[in-house]
Amino acid sequence: ERAKQLKQKREDERKALVEQKLEQRWRDQCEEMRSILVKRNQDDVCLERAEQLRLKAEQRERQKQEERMYARMWEDDRFAKCKREEMEAALQIERNREALKVLTLQSAAIEKQQEDMKRLKEQEAELLREEAALRALEDERMKEEKKRQQ
Repeated sequence: ERAKQLKQKREDERKALVEQKLEQRWRDQCEEMRSILVKRNQDDVCLERAEQLRLKAEQRERQKQEERMYARMWEDDRFAKCKREEMEAALQIERNREALKVLTLQSAAIEKQQEDMKRLKEQEAELLREEAALRALEDERMKEEKKRQQ
Protein backbone atom coordinates (compact mmCIF):
# COMPACT_ATOMS: atom_id res chain seq x y z
CA GLU A 1 0.00 0.00 0.00
CA ARG A 2 2.80 2.43 0.94
CA ALA A 3 4.73 1.61 -2.23
CA LYS A 4 1.57 2.21 -4.24
CA GLN A 5 1.09 5.63 -2.64
CA LEU A 6 4.70 6.64 -3.32
CA LYS A 7 4.43 5.45 -6.91
CA GLN A 8 1.18 7.42 -7.37
CA LYS A 9 2.79 10.51 -5.82
CA ARG A 10 5.81 10.30 -8.15
CA GLU A 11 3.46 9.82 -11.11
CA ASP A 12 1.42 12.88 -10.09
CA GLU A 13 4.59 14.98 -9.72
CA ARG A 14 5.82 13.79 -13.12
CA LYS A 15 2.48 14.66 -14.73
CA ALA A 16 2.52 18.11 -13.13
CA LEU A 17 6.05 18.69 -14.42
CA VAL A 18 5.09 17.50 -17.91
CA GLU A 19 2.03 19.76 -17.84
CA GLN A 20 4.16 22.70 -16.74
CA LYS A 21 6.75 22.08 -19.48
CA LEU A 22 4.05 21.71 -22.13
CA GLU A 23 2.46 24.96 -21.05
CA GLN A 24 5.90 26.65 -21.07
CA ARG A 25 6.59 25.37 -24.61
CA TRP A 26 3.13 26.52 -25.75
CA ARG A 27 3.71 30.01 -24.29
CA ASP A 28 7.16 30.23 -25.88
CA GLN A 29 5.80 29.18 -29.29
CA CYS A 30 2.61 31.26 -29.16
CA GLU A 31 3.35 34.79 -30.45
CA GLU A 32 0.17 36.30 -29.03
CA MET A 33 0.80 34.79 -25.63
CA ARG A 34 4.43 35.93 -25.69
CA SER A 35 3.45 39.53 -26.51
CA ILE A 36 0.82 39.43 -23.75
CA LEU A 37 3.39 38.09 -21.29
CA VAL A 38 5.95 40.71 -22.38
CA LYS A 39 3.32 43.44 -21.96
CA ARG A 40 2.32 42.02 -18.56
CA ASN A 41 6.00 41.87 -17.57
CA GLN A 42 6.51 45.48 -18.69
CA ASP A 43 3.42 46.54 -16.73
CA ASP A 44 4.74 44.74 -13.65
CA VAL A 45 8.14 46.43 -14.06
CA CYS A 46 6.48 49.84 -14.49
CA LEU A 47 4.31 49.28 -11.43
CA GLU A 48 7.31 48.16 -9.41
CA ARG A 49 9.31 51.20 -10.59
CA ALA A 50 6.41 53.52 -9.74
CA GLU A 51 6.22 51.96 -6.27
CA GLN A 52 9.98 52.38 -5.83
CA LEU A 53 9.75 56.03 -6.86
CA ARG A 54 6.82 56.60 -4.49
CA LEU A 55 8.70 54.99 -1.61
CA LYS A 56 11.82 57.04 -2.42
CA ALA A 57 9.74 60.24 -2.50
CA GLU A 58 8.17 59.34 0.84
CA GLN A 59 11.61 58.68 2.28
CA ARG A 60 12.90 62.03 0.99
CA GLU A 61 9.87 63.80 2.49
CA ARG A 62 10.38 62.06 5.85
CA GLN A 63 14.05 63.03 5.75
CA LYS A 64 13.16 66.67 4.97
CA GLN A 65 10.66 66.70 7.84
CA GLU A 66 13.28 65.24 10.16
CA GLU A 67 15.82 67.84 9.04
CA ARG A 68 13.27 70.62 9.60
CA MET A 69 12.49 69.22 13.04
CA TYR A 70 16.20 69.11 13.96
CA ALA A 71 16.70 72.62 12.56
CA ARG A 72 13.80 73.88 14.71
CA MET A 73 15.20 72.12 17.75
CA TRP A 74 18.65 73.59 17.08
CA GLU A 75 17.17 77.06 16.65
CA ASP A 76 15.13 76.68 19.86
CA ASP A 77 18.26 75.58 21.72
CA ARG A 78 20.24 78.47 20.28
CA PHE A 79 17.51 80.94 21.26
CA ALA A 80 17.31 79.47 24.79
CA LYS A 81 21.10 79.65 25.10
CA CYS A 82 21.10 83.31 24.01
CA LYS A 83 18.35 84.12 26.51
CA ARG A 84 20.20 82.29 29.27
CA GLU A 85 23.45 84.11 28.42
CA GLU A 86 21.62 87.47 28.43
CA MET A 87 20.07 86.69 31.82
CA GLU A 88 23.43 85.57 33.20
CA ALA A 89 25.08 88.73 31.87
CA ALA A 90 22.34 90.89 33.43
CA LEU A 91 22.72 89.05 36.73
CA GLN A 92 26.51 89.49 36.58
CA ILE A 93 26.10 93.21 35.93
CA GLU A 94 23.71 93.48 38.88
CA ARG A 95 26.10 91.50 41.11
CA ASN A 96 28.95 93.78 40.00
CA ARG A 97 26.85 96.87 40.82
CA GLU A 98 26.01 95.48 44.24
CA ALA A 99 29.67 94.61 44.87
CA LEU A 100 30.73 98.10 43.76
CA LYS A 101 28.11 99.65 46.04
CA VAL A 102 29.35 97.57 48.99
CA LEU A 103 32.98 98.42 48.20
CA THR A 104 32.09 102.11 47.92
CA LEU A 105 30.31 101.98 51.28
CA GLN A 106 33.23 100.13 52.85
CA SER A 107 35.69 102.59 51.36
CA ALA A 108 33.63 105.53 52.64
CA ALA A 109 33.40 103.90 56.09
CA ILE A 110 37.18 103.33 56.17
CA GLU A 111 37.82 106.92 55.05
CA LYS A 112 35.46 108.26 57.72
CA GLN A 113 37.10 106.04 60.32
CA GLN A 114 40.53 107.34 59.26
CA GLU A 115 39.29 110.93 59.43
CA ASP A 116 37.78 110.26 62.86
CA MET A 117 41.07 108.74 64.02
CA LYS A 118 43.00 111.73 62.64
CA ARG A 119 40.61 114.15 64.36
CA LEU A 120 40.88 112.21 67.61
CA LYS A 121 44.69 112.30 67.41
CA GLU A 122 44.58 116.03 66.74
CA GLN A 123 42.22 116.53 69.66
CA GLU A 124 44.42 114.37 71.87
CA ALA A 125 47.51 116.33 70.77
CA GLU A 126 45.64 119.58 71.49
CA LEU A 127 44.60 118.28 74.90
CA LEU A 128 48.20 117.25 75.61
CA ARG A 129 49.44 120.72 74.62
CA GLU A 130 46.82 122.36 76.79
CA GLU A 131 47.72 120.03 79.64
CA ALA A 132 51.40 120.82 79.17
CA ALA A 133 50.58 124.55 79.07
CA LEU A 134 48.49 124.20 82.22
CA ARG A 135 51.32 122.35 83.95
CA ALA A 136 53.75 124.98 82.85
CA LEU A 137 51.43 127.67 84.27
CA GLU A 138 51.00 125.63 87.42
CA ASP A 139 54.76 125.22 87.73
CA GLU A 140 55.22 128.95 87.13
CA ARG A 141 52.66 129.76 89.79
CA MET A 142 54.26 127.41 92.23
CA LYS A 143 57.63 129.02 91.58
CA GLU A 144 56.15 132.48 92.14
CA GLU A 145 54.41 131.21 95.23
CA LYS A 146 57.67 129.89 96.59
CA LYS A 147 59.41 133.17 95.81
CA ARG A 148 56.78 135.05 97.67
CA GLN A 149 56.98 132.83 100.62
CA GLN A 150 60.69 133.27 100.91
